This record gives sequence, C-alpha cells and structure tokens, in this order.
Amino acid sequence: MSVRTKIAAVLCAILAGAIALTGYLVVREARRYSSSQISAQQQLYVEARAQTFGDNLRVLADELRRLSRRAEVDLADNDVRPEAQLLSAAHQNSVLYNIGILILAADGRIVHTEPPQQARPGQEIDDILALLRGGRGSVLHVFQRPDEGTVLAIAVPVRARGTLAGAIVGEVALARANLFSHLMASAKGEPTAQVALVDSRGAALHGPKDVGTDPEWTAVLALAAGARRPAAVHRRLGAGPETLFAYAPVGVGQLTLVYRWSFVELDSEMARLIGLLWRILAAGLAVALTLAVVFARYLTRPLKELDTVARRIGEGDFPDVKPSTRRDEIGALYRAFAHMEQSLRSRDERIRDDIEEIRRIAAERERLLGEVEALASSLEQRVRDRTAELQAAQQRLVASERFAAMGKAAAAMAHELKNSLGGISMSVDLILQQNPGGSMRVRHQLNDEIVRLREVTDSLLDFAREPRLDIGERDLNRLVRRAADMLSEILADQGARLRLELHADGAPFPFRCDGAKLEGVVINLLKNAAEAVGRTGSPGEVRVRTRLTDGTAVIEVEDDGAGVAGAVRGHLFEPFFSTKPSGTGLGLATAHRLVEAHGGRIEALSAPGGGGLFRITLLPQAAGPSPEEH
Repeated sequence: MSVRTKIAAVLCAILAGAIALTGYLVVREARRYSSSQISAQQQLYVEARAQTFGDNLRVLADELRRLSRRAEVDLADNDVRPEAQLLSAAHQNSVLYNIGILILAADGRIVHTEPPQQARPGQEIDDILALLRGGRGSVLHVFQRPDEGTVLAIAVPVRARGTLAGAIVGEVALARANLFSHLMASAKGEPTAQVALVDSRGAALHGPKDVGTDPEWTAVLALAAGARRPAAVHRRLGAGPETLFAYAPVGVGQLTLVYRWSFVELDSEMARLIGLLWRILAAGLAVALTLAVVFARYLTRPLKELDTVARRIGEGDFPDVKPSTRRDEIGALYRAFAHMEQSLRSRDERIRDDIEEIRRIAAERERLLGEVEALASSLEQRVRDRTAELQAAQQRLVASERFAAMGKAAAAMAHELKNSLGGISMSVDLILQQNPGGSMRVRHQLNDEIVRLREVTDSLLDFAREPRLDIGERDLNRLVRRAADMLSEILADQGARLRLELHADGAPFPFRCDGAKLEGVVINLLKNAAEAVGRTGSPGEVRVRTRLTDGTAVIEVEDDGAGVAGAVRGHLFEPFFSTKPSGTGLGLATAHRLVEAHGGRIEALSAPGGGGLFRITLLPQAAGPSPEEH
C-alpha cells in the first residue's frame, strides 16, 4: 500500500469519526434542549388554561352571587315570576348564556330552571344544599350525569333574615359547548391533546375513555392529585412512543387540569431540523472525504518531488529545491475553527439570555395586567354598591318627606273637620230642640253623616300621628278572637262565615307586640274581608290563621271574595288609595305603618281559591320593658 493511500485512509477515518461524534453530540444536545423547551412551553400552556378555567369558575360564581343579591330574588314570597324574568335576561345577556341555571328552595324543591329542563336527581340537590348549609359562600360540586357526563355545579346561597332560603345554581356540562369546552379541547393548528380534569383524590372527573385503564394516565393522575404547582412529566411505557404530560391546579375546588400529548407530534419541527442536520452532516462527510484524498495528495506531493530529486541526483543531476510554503495552513485552519466555535458559543448564550428576558417581561406584563383588571373590577363594584346605597337612601328620604307632608296635611284637615263637625252637631241639636216634630228620617241621616265624618277625622288623625308602641307580652290568639267577636255582626250581615285556624289549637300564643294596635289592624282586615264577601252577592267564608315559624309570628286573613287585581295590589298600602266608593284610603295605609313600626311586614297576596289574602309577618321583639318604641 502506498503512503498516499495510507495517509488518505487515516485522514478519512479521523475526519469521519470526528464528524460522526460531533453530529451525535450536536443532535443529542439539540434533542435535550428541544425537550426542555417543549416541556416548559406546554407547562406554561396548561398553566394558562388552568388559570382561565379557574377564572371562569370565579366569574360564574360572582355573576350568580350578583344575581342572588338582586331585589327580584325573594324566595319567601312564593312568587317566582320576578326571579324567572331576571334569570331569563341574565341567561341571554351575560356569561350565563350557554349554561343551565336553576333556583332551589330551602326544602330541596326546584323552583325554576333556565332554560326549562327536566328535574335533577334528588341526591344532587341534597348534596348542594348540604354544602351550602355547612359554609357561608358559594360552593362547587362535581358529579356525573348519564346524559351529559361531567357536570360542574356552582351554587350560591340566597338568604333571608340570616337563614338559608334557597340557592341559585349554575350547571356547566363539560361535554357541551360553553365557557369551559374550548379549554378541554385542542385549538385549530395546535398539537392534538387528551385532557382530563382531576380532583384532590386523583380521580378523573372528565377525560378520555382510557383514563382509568391506561397505566401512564394512572401514574400521572396520582402525581397531579392535589398539586399546588404546575409541572411537566415525560412518560414512556415499554417500547412505546414517548408522551408528555403537563398539569396545573385550577385554583378552585382542588381541581387539576391534566394534558397529554404525543411527544413525536410536539417534536415534529425539531425532528425535521435534526433530519436536515443529519443530511448536512452526511454532505459534510462526503466533502471531508474528498478533501482528505486531496489533502493526502497534497501532503505526499513533496515526497514525489523528493523522489524525483533523488532520481535526478542518482542520475547526477542536482535540481534546485525550493522551500515549502505550506507550513502555516493547518495552524491557521485550527485558529479559524476555534474562532468559529467561540463565535457560535457566544451567539447561543446571547440567544438563551434573550429568551429568558422575553419570558420574564411577558410574565411581568401578565401580572400587571391581572392587577389592573382586578383593581378596575373592584372599583367598578364599589361604585355600583355606593350608587345603589345612595339611590336607596334618596328613595327613603323622599318617602319620609312625602309621609310627613301627608301627615301634616291630614292633621290640619282633621282639626278643621273636628271643629266644623262640633259646630254642625250643636246646630243640628238646637234645630231639633226648636222643632221637635221634625222628620226622624232626616234626624237619623244627619247623625249618621256626622258619625261617618268623625270616623274619617279619626282615621286622618291616626294616619298623621307617629306610631307609638306599647310593647309587651300579648296572646295573639286571644287578640284575634276578640277582633272576630267585635265584627261578628258585620260578618253575619255580609253573609260571611268565620273560621279560625289558630296556633296550637287556640292555646295561648304569647308574643311581644302592641296588642291594641295590632288588634286594630286585624279588625280592619276582617272588615275588608267581610265587605269583599258581601260584594259577591253569595255566602262565603273568611278564614283567620295564626302560626309560629322559626320564631316569626304570622297572621293571615283570607276571604272568598273576588280578590284584588295585580295592578291594584301594588297601590293598596298607599295613602288615600281605595277601591271602595266611600273609602278614605287610610285604613290599609295606617295598618301598614303600624306593622312596619313593629319591624314586620304586611303583604297583599292572591288566595289559592282566587280570593284575597293579607299576611302579617312579625319578627321577635327584644326583651325588656319598652312602653314607647319606634
């Protein structure tokens, strides 16, 4: 074998080994760097999805909580129409548009659903109410439903006087298109992912069909259960393909969002780049082998020249040997290669530093945006709350000034009427004394009109006078029976039968109140009920009930009359409003003031049979002597 061949073979082996080793190291480091970058990127992706998921849950809870505090939501009035109208508007014009909403009563009944849907299983309702009774704020309950799969139920309590009156529940079916469905699926152009929602015990609440049987899923779900920080995990089962799992806590209800990707799909770009790198290395190896052969020839050329010189010297010819000019090329090549490698290393470090700085700036920007949004939301809510308080205070002030003005006017009219009635009565008596033979019909008519006008005057004075209560222990059953006895003749004249349904079967019903004034309110309601039955022209019944519910006393007067129209019902307690031709419109207004002075409430409702129903609700009064209150 010639020297040229040996040198060429050695150089080819050295160059081929060097290029192969360099390619292997470059590819390995590229794969490692790509894997770490992909893991970090997908971890940030899942963290953002989980944060959005939690933010949507909180927004939904805030929206439901806002609805529960609206004035229309009153589960104690047995009228769901205001709530239905409110929920219908909220369902169409807010974030609640694509989820289901239902109203629960405190006893577990479903009062209303939006949109109308079938009834839910009783166990789901019982679990939600049990969670609400055990806490003060909103609760998150997750359950499975055969026809809808995983359902997230967010429930906010509706309280009345400190007790749970019911709840507003928003239901999110993860299998349907809603606020959360896009978070559980890959967007267009993204690598295909499998998504699972995990609770604190590691159970998959929602996910692919094999989530409970796949060993990779089982191992990762155990890590994700109750996780407090996001993480990314590489898994490979046997000789199967490598997969990437990334999970992050939602931040609400100890839920964790877990994503799974095929690493081959995530690394497709890097695989293409590595394939290109291998092709470049192969081309470089071919070029290097060619250069090795050329270089071998270049190195062995002086030997041939020496051989020629030796031959010529052997022949007696001494040629002029010129010095070689190739002694610095290899050194220059190494210096150039070293400079190139140093330049590449410096550029790579600068690129990594720039990427880290970009990430830090992006994270800081997201944090500042979150703080600005939170501050804006807080300021907006405070402005709304303060505006509502000012509007309510203004309405109370206007009502107070109006009643004060009415009271002064009523007192003045009553004073003038009393003076005039006194003079008229004396004049009538003198006329009758001077003319004893006058008509008895005229005499009775004058007396009746004077009595009626005095009653009107007394009603004006009662309305104008500020209520002063003599609070003490009173028997409400006895109070009701006494009022019924006083109006027994009027009830009989109007053809109305009276039925008493008293608390504890008529046994003493002690309650702290002003008995005289409350008895006057019951008398007024009984009188109105008797007149309502009389106007029907046929016999009817008037029912009076008393009961005690959670420490609250309730008195109801119900009749079989024609009832009160809905348009009129809202004005019954306004001063000087009356549906009777000869009515003053002060009876119910005075009754309303007396009941409110007790801290209670009087309502005009529609009876189940179509008649009228007036309900008085009295809250317990503080113990101790209080001769004058309010």
